[in-house]
Amino acid sequence: MLPSSSSSSPRTSRKNSDRTDPSSSSLLNPPSSLFGRAFVPRLWKIGRWLVIFYIVFAVLDSTIRILTPSSSSRAGGGPGGLRGVGVSWSQGWTEAGDDPYTESLLKDISRSLLPTSLSNHLSTGHIPASSDPLPWNTNFPLSLSSIQLPHISDSSFFHLATSSLYSKIFGKALHPMQIVPFFLRASGLEGNGFEEEDITVTTLATADRFDALVTLVERYRGQHSSYRTSHAIRVQGPVSASLYVPLSPPPDDLLSSLQALYTEHPLLSLYLDIHLVVSPHPRQFNLLRNVARFFARTEFVLMLDVDFVLLSSFRERVRGEGAGELKTLLRTGQAALVLPAFEYVVQEDGLEADEFPKDKEELLQLVADGKIDSFHRSWLPGHSSTNYTQFYASATTDLYRVTSYQHAYEPYVIYPRVGPPFCDERFIGYGGNKAACLYEMHLSGIEFYVMGGEWVVHRSHAYAEKTRAHERKYNRTLYINFRAELCYRYLVQFLQSSETIHSIRAKPLLRQCRKIVGFNEGAQEFITQHKATTPKELLDPPPLPTAAAKGKAKQRPKPKQKQPVEEDEAVVEP
Repeated sequence: MLPSSSSSSPRTSRKNSDRTDPSSSSLLNPPSSLFGRAFVPRLWKIGRWLVIFYIVFAVLDSTIRILTPSSSSRAGGGPGGLRGVGVSWSQGWTEAGDDPYTESLLKDISRSLLPTSLSNHLSTGHIPASSDPLPWNTNFPLSLSSIQLPHISDSSFFHLATSSLYSKIFGKALHPMQIVPFFLRASGLEGNGFEEEDITVTTLATADRFDALVTLVERYRGQHSSYRTSHAIRVQGPVSASLYVPLSPPPDDLLSSLQALYTEHPLLSLYLDIHLVVSPHPRQFNLLRNVARFFARTEFVLMLDVDFVLLSSFRERVRGEGAGELKTLLRTGQAALVLPAFEYVVQEDGLEADEFPKDKEELLQLVADGKIDSFHRSWLPGHSSTNYTQFYASATTDLYRVTSYQHAYEPYVIYPRVGPPFCDERFIGYGGNKAACLYEMHLSGIEFYVMGGEWVVHRSHAYAEKTRAHERKYNRTLYINFRAELCYRYLVQFLQSSETIHSIRAKPLLRQCRKIVGFNEGAQEFITQHKATTPKELLDPPPLPTAAAKGKAKQRPKPKQKQPVEEDEAVVEP
């Protein structure tokens, strides 16, 4: 039977409903328009494809921006990034290394910023230690207040980052201060001008020692076989010097004197890097030593005071043919090479460096004549561990180990730039500052070896005795506490590291720290806590008194116990 005309199928009804009810339209079924039925669906399809293309393009663009950051925002922690330091890569900045991060980062940043000549630097230099200008207001052309930061993106953030890094790296120094690395940059050390395995003399200078600085640079030469030629040539050695700059008065005279030095002595502009330490606190000698070492460019450094004259060829021994043994010894991180120090008995005889001994034979003759002696002979603990008697009898190629080290020993040494601990910056002024450097080196596992054919001679000058006497009192107390602090710190370090307390590297710690009152008992507690075997040499009890000594002890009252003289009095030079 056929359906009635009044009834219809569901499909027909839906079509009729769609045609007559505009409210039934949807995204999939767009409404009709005056342009006809076929136009609207086609236009709708085009719109949907445009939306899809836009989404795909936006996703790709965002992905590319994330994976390939722009030069102004490239600051990642991976290869090629600067770990949060906002740097414009288009400015030609050098990529920072990762080991150690802070050293390579700051050194490379400083190198890329600063020009190679004094005239260029004075017009385009910068102060990377702070975003604030220095507190001088002067029109003098050489004033630090005229130094401007080159235009780079995110410079404020860069200043903040470098300032924070310097504050951390030199955190024990007295603040406020500003570090200006490579204020004057040695142009002769660019490119192939120096070798990574060379030795940089690191020293500190003040305005009244400029003449000594000139002498040090001009006499630092060594014979070296050039890779370009088959014969040996005389080459100049690199020097890294930190210069203290007071906040007041304005350092116009200081900077003009520095310019005069560079004009009169061409070797300075070629081989001397100058780093400024701007601070209201003078005589922070260990801070100055650390700055000079931190920005040295070579693998090895020589810690030397500016008023010493280099007379021997130690650079040849470490760099030349047959120096493999010495390099290997230094690279172990467990050795430092000592250059014995001398001075003239009559101070007036030690003023002219041209008259100093040129070889060991002449040196020994002056010693025999009583004209030259070991440095600070009146203060034997400072250098007697060098064993000058053995040095006099040694051949020029000999190398012997220091076997009688004591905590006041402060020789001048060659050692790796990276690895050994830096000098503790809490020591201000004279007395114990350099000894503290060597003491921490020794406790970290470094042994000292004396070079039988090398030496340095002190150039005489006047001392500020009144100032030094006050500084000794402060540093004497500080050094006693400093030694005890280091002993416990390095004890824990050895206990927690792969190099146990039984290792050869820990022997200096065991030998020196057992002299600290109460250390044996404290060490035993630490060792028990870390479940380590107690080393016999650390905790040996003192020898028992003999029967005769016991009888004498019964006849007199027991004296009040006090610390040995070695612990309190023999800390710094009297």
